[in-house]
Amino acid sequence: MMLKSRLALLVVLMTLASPSVARATVISFEAIDLADVSSGEDLWSYRYHLSGTPLGVDEGFSVFFDGSLYSSLSAGNTPSGWDVLVFQPDPNLPSAGIYDALSLTGGLSLSFFEVSFVWHGGATGPGSQFVEFYALDPAGAYGVVSSGVTGAVSQVPEPGSLVLMSGGVTAILVARRRRSSGQSPRSKSVSSPNRDGRA
Repeated sequence: MMLKSRLALLVVLMTLASPSVARATVISFEAIDLADVSSGEDLWSYRYHLSGTPLGVDEGFSVFFDGSLYSSLSAGNTPSGWDVLVFQPDPNLPSAGIYDALSLTGGLSLSFFEVSFVWHGGATGPGSQFVEFYALDPAGAYGVVSSGVTGAVSQVPEPGSLVLMSGGVTAILVARRRRSSGQSPRSKSVSSPNRDGRA
């Protein structure tokens, strides 16, 4: 029993002694619906943004991709000073896919991390994901420091939706401008009668 207590105390002390910056780091994401390349595939990408306390050298994060919802993971933009690995999900095992980023220089990135994928979850679109933060401990092994979920920044519509939306906004602005300059086909000069009924 004494050995278990000492082991538990050792785990608590190692957790406190390991770098705590990862616990205060937040990952937010943008889910972007991309133009589909292959028929029947729903291509998306995540852009991850780090905020809060910077990660130190040899600290990183792993974002997990459910094998029943994601496939064909591919790393995109990677900020300088980071090493990124991508592991494909395997629904037959089942094994989650992983997007892993390790800080080589420390600090927050002013840029974003990007991974594209095929979405199998239907019309709702991809959302938050499980994430683990890890750090190199004094013994030279990587250990999980904290975990949580990514938080949404906003959902970015498909490029075609943006074109339609900008066309609608342009039409509204043109219509307002015509009305304010008197060019509306409905605007006619009609004299209104006075109170006594004469024009």
